[in-house]
Amino acid sequence: MTILAGMFSRDRDPELSEVQVDAVRRALSRGGDAAITEFRDRRAFLAKVDIGAYGDAAFRIAPSGSVMMAAGHPLLSRGDGRRSHDLGVLHERWNVDRRDVLDEVNGVFCAIHYDPETARLTLLADKLGLRPLYYWIGPRYVVFATSLRLLDALPEVPRIMDLRAVTEIAHFGYPLGDRTPYRDVAVLRPAEIIEVGSSFARRQRYWRWDRAAAGHPPQEVLAAAYESFSSGVARRLGADRAAVAFLSGGLDSRCTVAALRQLGATIYTFNFAPPGTQDQVFAAQFARAAGALHEEVPLAAEVFAQPQWSSLLAAAWAASRHRYAVLPERPSLAWSGDGGSVGVGHQYLTRRVADLLRRGAVDQAIRTYFAEQGMGVSRRVLNHRLAQELLALPVLGVREELAQFDVEDPAWGFYLFLLYNEQRRHVAAHYEDIDQHRMELQLPFFDSHFLTIVQGVPLDVRLGHRWYVQWLEHFPPAVRAVPWQAYPGHVPCPLPVNPSLSYQWDRAFLRQAARAERATLLAEAEQVLEAADFPGPILQRGRLRLAIWLHRLGLRDYRHVFGTARTTALQQEITALQLERHVELLGVISRAAALDLVASSRLVVVLAQDQEPQIPGKLYEGLAIGVATVAITTPDSATGRERERFVQFAGDLGLLILRQHDDQTRAGHEVERRDPGDDAEQLDVPLELQRRDLLLQSGGASGVRVPRGTQSGAIGGGLGVPLQE
Repeated sequence: MTILAGMFSRDRDPELSEVQVDAVRRALSRGGDAAITEFRDRRAFLAKVDIGAYGDAAFRIAPSGSVMMAAGHPLLSRGDGRRSHDLGVLHERWNVDRRDVLDEVNGVFCAIHYDPETARLTLLADKLGLRPLYYWIGPRYVVFATSLRLLDALPEVPRIMDLRAVTEIAHFGYPLGDRTPYRDVAVLRPAEIIEVGSSFARRQRYWRWDRAAAGHPPQEVLAAAYESFSSGVARRLGADRAAVAFLSGGLDSRCTVAALRQLGATIYTFNFAPPGTQDQVFAAQFARAAGALHEEVPLAAEVFAQPQWSSLLAAAWAASRHRYAVLPERPSLAWSGDGGSVGVGHQYLTRRVADLLRRGAVDQAIRTYFAEQGMGVSRRVLNHRLAQELLALPVLGVREELAQFDVEDPAWGFYLFLLYNEQRRHVAAHYEDIDQHRMELQLPFFDSHFLTIVQGVPLDVRLGHRWYVQWLEHFPPAVRAVPWQAYPGHVPCPLPVNPSLSYQWDRAFLRQAARAERATLLAEAEQVLEAADFPGPILQRGRLRLAIWLHRLGLRDYRHVFGTARTTALQQEITALQLERHVELLGVISRAAALDLVASSRLVVVLAQDQEPQIPGKLYEGLAIGVATVAITTPDSATGRERERFVQFAGDLGLLILRQHDDQTRAGHEVERRDPGDDAEQLDVPLELQRRDLLLQSGGASGVRVPRGTQSGAIGGGLGVPLQE
C-alpha cells in the first residue's frame, strides 16, 4: 500500500458529510486517476491508494466489521513473509486485544485499525517510526494520513505554524520528536499507539529500544547478526527471483546486494554519483565481483548536492537496458542500504561526543555534535527580539529527546536519539511523494530483530565502524574483494585506493559540490525575499539580501543562511513589511572596509572597477532582488554608460548610483538624495582622499535615488495564528 488517509468523527452526530469525504479523496489522488480503496460508515472514512508494489493487499475488513489497513510491511517474525498474511494475523490479534503480537513485528510500516462497534480509532507505528503517519486530533474530528500534504489540504486541520519545529527544521533539516511544521499536527513516534474515541485520546509505546539490548561478547554477536540480517533479506525477498537495488561505493548497499546475490537472485543495481568518484568506481567494481547487472547514472555536482534518490531510481529503472532480462516479480520494490551507517557504523556519534556525555557535559556534547555536523541557524538573519530564544531551541530539543531514554550509558541514549530522529526523518522524504515516483523501499538494516542483536554489542566497540568491519568477514568474499568508501575518522578501508578518484568528503570535492549548489540556493533565497509571505517577525529581510549579494560574489559562504530562510519562509503567511532604507555614504574606502560595511547594513556597495561585463551584471543582480545599491564609477566605464538603463530597469527597486565629476578634488562630496515628494537637498559627505584605492580615474559624484515602492498590509498571522491559503 502506498498512501493511507482518513477522517474519524468523535461525535455520533452529525455523520461525515460527502463534502468532507470528497476532500480526502481529492487530496489522495494527486493525479486524479488513482484507484482508491475505501471504507465508510457514519463516523469514519478510511481510504488508501496502492501502486501494487508488494503484490498483495494490505486492507482487511473482519467479519466483526472492524477494519485494518497498512502502508509498508509489518513482517512478523513467525509469518511466512507475505504482507497479506502478516496483516491478517495482526488484525485478528488486535480484535481480541492480543497486543503482544507487536513484539513480533520487524518491518517498516504503519497501520490504522477502526472498530465501528466501539467507535475507536487506532493509529500504529513500527518500532522505529520509519513509515510516517501524521495526525490531527480535534474536539470533533481526527484526521490522519501518511503524507503531510494531505492534512495540509483538508480544511478541518488548522495550519498554525509551530515556531519551535520550524527552528528545528532550519537547524537540523527536520523537526524533533513528534513535531511537524504545524503546531497541532503530529507524527507517530517510534513504537507508538494512538487510540481515540468519543471521550478519550491516549498514547502508549509498545516497545522500548532502551531496554531491548543486553551486553554480549562482540565476537559472539557477529555470527548471530549476520544470520539475522541474511534471514531478514530472505524473508523480504520471498519467492522473488530478481530485484532492483541502489548500489553506492560504501558498505551498506554492498552488504544488501551481497545478501541478495547469496540467495541466488538476479540483482539490477544502480549507482548515482559524479564521474571519477570513489562512489561511482567502487560500486562498479563490486557489481562485477558480485555478478550484478549494473548501470551508472552520472550526476552533475549540483544534482549530487541535493539528490532526489527515489525519483532518480524510478527514472533510471524505467529506462534500463536490462529491465526485461529477468523481469523482477515486484519491480516497484527497491532495495536500499539506508540505516547501516548510523545503526551499525555510528556515522554521527563520535568518540568526543560520547566522552562528553559520559562526563555529564550534555550541552557541550550537543553543541559539539552540531559543530561536527555543520548544523546551525544564522543569528544575523533572525529577528533580534527572538534570536536568543530561537537559538536555544535546538539544544533544548535534543535534551528533551535524550531524557526519554532510560539508559545507564548516556552515549547509548544519543545513539537512540539519532535513530529516533535523524534516521527516521531521513527516510520520511521518500514517502511524502511516493505517489509520484511510485517506488517502495526494502530496508533490511532497519529490521528490528537485527538491530536488537546489534545493540547487544558494547557501544564503544561499535563506534567508528570498528565492529562493522569485523562483521564483513561473515559475508561472501566479494564484499571485501574491492575497496569501499570509508567515512572520515572511521576505520579506513584496508585495500589500496586509487588516489586519483574523488572522495566524497575531501575538501576539493566538497568545494565543487558547494559551488554547484550555490546557484540553486541563490534562486530559492531570492524567491523567498520577494514573496508576499516573507516571515518578517522572524527573519530580517535586509540581512538576507546582503547574504545573497555577498554569496553571489563568492566572498562569503552563506548557504546556512539560505537554508534558514527557505525553511522558515514557507511556514508563516504574512504580508510583506515595509522596510526603511538607511543609506550612509562613507566615501571611498578599501575593499575590505567596504565588505565590512555591507555586512552590517542594508546597503549593497559596488566598487566599480572597469570590468566591462562584470560590474553591470552585478548591479543588475542586486537591483533584481531589490537591494539599495551604491556604485562608484567613472562616466565612461561600463557601469557609467549603463546608468540610464539602470534607472529604467530599477523602477521602484531602490537605486542609488554615484556618477563621477571632472573635478577630482570634489570626488565624493556631492550626492543628491531624493525621496518621493521631497525637494532635492545637497549633502556634504567627507571623503578621505588617501583611501581612494578603488576609485577609478576622474572625480566628483552625483546620483539619483529611485524610491522603492512600498508593500503594505497587515500582518496576516504572526506567531500562533492560523495560516490561510
